[in-house]
Amino acid sequence: MSEFQNPAIFRSVLDSLHTGVYLVDREGTIVFWNDGAERITGYLREDVVGRYCRDKILAHDGECEAGLCSALCPLARTAVDGKIREAAVEMRHRAGHRIPVWLRAVPIRDESGVIVGAAESFDERVFAREVVHCESERPVHTCLDEVTGLALEEHTHSCVKEHIAAFAKESIPFSVLCIEIDRLEQFRTTYGWEAVVSILRVVCQTLKDTLRTSDFLGHWNQRRFLAVLPWCSTSELSEAAEHLRKMVGYSGIRWWGDQLHVTLSMGGATVRQTDTAESLVQRAENALKESLQERGTCAVITLERKPKLVEV
Repeated sequence: MSEFQNPAIFRSVLDSLHTGVYLVDREGTIVFWNDGAERITGYLREDVVGRYCRDKILAHDGECEAGLCSALCPLARTAVDGKIREAAVEMRHRAGHRIPVWLRAVPIRDESGVIVGAAESFDERVFAREVVHCESERPVHTCLDEVTGLALEEHTHSCVKEHIAAFAKESIPFSVLCIEIDRLEQFRTTYGWEAVVSILRVVCQTLKDTLRTSDFLGHWNQRRFLAVLPWCSTSELSEAAEHLRKMVGYSGIRWWGDQLHVTLSMGGATVRQTDTAESLVQRAENALKESLQERGTCAVITLERKPKLVEV
């Protein structure tokens, strides 16, 4: 028998793939979890092998907002009907933040052609677009906040100024989102500063993973963050804000046996010909104030004549 007919070789190759791969049997029990799956999700083999997919370990969700670790799960459906399925979803990392991935589910059959389980492979989705890159997108370590890993306010302001200059010179459009975590002070009073630190890290990581690689996210002040989105129109900004809000809502931390979640309020604005960095961000902050006055947990996007409320 050729060494390439040895099942151990195929398992070793599958195990070492950079792509995440896991297998489940007909009952939905996870029987295999490779190195790529560990890398992408943060869950080790011993965390998941032997557990059921329906335990919602990853709790990956798609556009329908239905938990895919259920009867609607592509993997579960493929294990039943044998159809190959693909989907763009968001998985939950072990640390609590969301990871956008592209997954593919295929059936596993025995020698008689009977379905005995299913396999799912997944890779992180990367969003990229050719844009002007500001120096603030590559700050040195001393310019990063120790808790969130984001650029400090000074560098965020510089990034907005560079995009304003690019818009004036080359008409490269962009939008900004002013972001605030709802009732964070109340969260701190209830659970303490350590819980706030954990939730800040999860929220910021989720925001970074959800934004495109061409986008910028940094601190604006002690309570707020600012996202700069190149080539983003007002209508696209509304969609981006809603997607960010939804992904943060899916995220959370485990704290003394409880699953803790937070929500976001946001205000956005798209650059105009007469804008300075200050006037653009001021419109976004005014929209954020309107969001907070409404009830929070929503986004208000400033239009030319009147603000548009994006309902949750």
